[in-house]
Amino acid sequence: VNRSGEIDEKDLDIAIQKVCGARGWSQEDPHYEKTRNTLRTLWTVLTSKADIDHDRQVSVEEWYCAWREDESDREWSHIFRDLMFLLEDASGDGHVDVDEYVALYKALGLQEAQCREAFRRIQKDDASVVTKDKFDVLWEQYFHSEDPNAPGNFIFGKFDF
Repeated sequence: VNRSGEIDEKDLDIAIQKVCGARGWSQEDPHYEKTRNTLRTLWTVLTSKADIDHDRQVSVEEWYCAWREDESDREWSHIFRDLMFLLEDASGDGHVDVDEYVALYKALGLQEAQCREAFRRIQKDDASVVTKDKFDVLWEQYFHSEDPNAPGNFIFGKFDF
């Protein structure tokens, strides 16, 4: 997101570098390439759905409109969900543990204590990891639950806003 609150294509390369840098992935790492390709696909799908005025930017209002569209037409949301799981599951073992979770969000600027508390809230069932299936459920909670204490509301590393 740039200073005017919009996302544009030239910011995409910066986002790719930040996201991959947060995970320590160099351009030679297969995760870097997968992340780059996923973010580019996400951008293409998102702009095709959200860039209403075709200026190659997605304004805040266009972003909100994209989230209001029919659930069956939100392919980009599932691409985004899968990318977030990829980033959180740094080891690639199919689940996210507290250390992976905290490391990502600390690298993105959040405080460790807040990340640990957010992960604890995600883990209401006392499991020590988040599987892909559980992450998918948490994702849906984040975007659809009206309960502010639903575990999914903490998937992005924060517990207070």
